[in-house]
Amino acid sequence: MIKKILIPILFITAVAVFEFYPAIKEGRAIIPNHVQANGNCDCLCMLASRPWYSTFNYWLWAFFISAPLFIFLYKPTTKKENLFIFFLCSLLGYFLLYLTVNLSWDIRNAPFVVNTALNIQEQKTWDTECANISDSANKLFIVLGGWVPAMIYTGFWMLVCDKFLPLLKSKKVL
Repeated sequence: MIKKILIPILFITAVAVFEFYPAIKEGRAIIPNHVQANGNCDCLCMLASRPWYSTFNYWLWAFFISAPLFIFLYKPTTKKENLFIFFLCSLLGYFLLYLTVNLSWDIRNAPFVVNTALNIQEQKTWDTECANISDSANKLFIVLGGWVPAMIYTGFWMLVCDKFLPLLKSKKVL
């Protein structure tokens, strides 16, 4: 019982560290001094010069980990439980895909769009040609059609849990 509560709490904590840790937000917005001094660095060079943790899209990995985690952790036994876990994981996947798309644009534009809420003194104002502001088409696509990949991915893991795992346990496949 404690395992079923502790594992999701650890999962949420790991994602929250990336979401709320100030060093990560600052790492997204600041271009290192050696790149600034170079002067002939284009937009892609500036984006590539940031530390790895500032360009890590943790919502995408949360999407890939959440469905198998919850399906294998709470193994449904009845048809109602199966449907409930399926729709719960699909809804969570849909929400995580939306957050993935939003964060990808935040990561892309952080050095070029000055965010006054962060109050970072080292952040320079760069040429706005480097800012690749979203036209919101991909956000609209995720809102209208994001449930499809979320349900397919969840359905795949439900199929693995319901059909293939019992076959492996009975050793008929081996």
